[in-house]
Amino acid sequence: MNTLAAYIRDIVEPTCDDFEREQTPRRAFLAAVALVHCVDRATVDRKAMGLKKKDENIRKDWGSASMAFKLIDAIGHRFKHTKSDLEPERPAQWADALSVGDVLARTNVVQFRSTMIEALAFVKSQVPK
Repeated sequence: MNTLAAYIRDIVEPTCDDFEREQTPRRAFLAAVALVHCVDRATVDRKAMGLKKKDENIRKDWGSASMAFKLIDAIGHRFKHTKSDLEPERPAQWADALSVGDVLARTNVVQFRSTMIEALAFVKSQVPK
């Protein structure tokens, strides 16, 4: 299960399916943590393929490429640590009106579902071919 594809199949998808069946804060947290940790498997894949650049930061790159992934990252870290280093960020597409923390404060567990689905689709698109 060291590859991103296997981790998604064996851990992330079943954890997201659990959340679909039981939409509770606990299941949301577990889905967020599983999704965010795809970064670790992607790093291993990129190293094994000789594609990992010296200063590459996959977590930051994925957060820049996918707002859904960035929100899932912030949710997972907020649950785990009570705070996320992403919360003060104000993404350009929000016209500096809201920070990531502002959006998280207005998001409930059921709304998390669409963000999770979008983040999962993004992470799947990052599996090396």
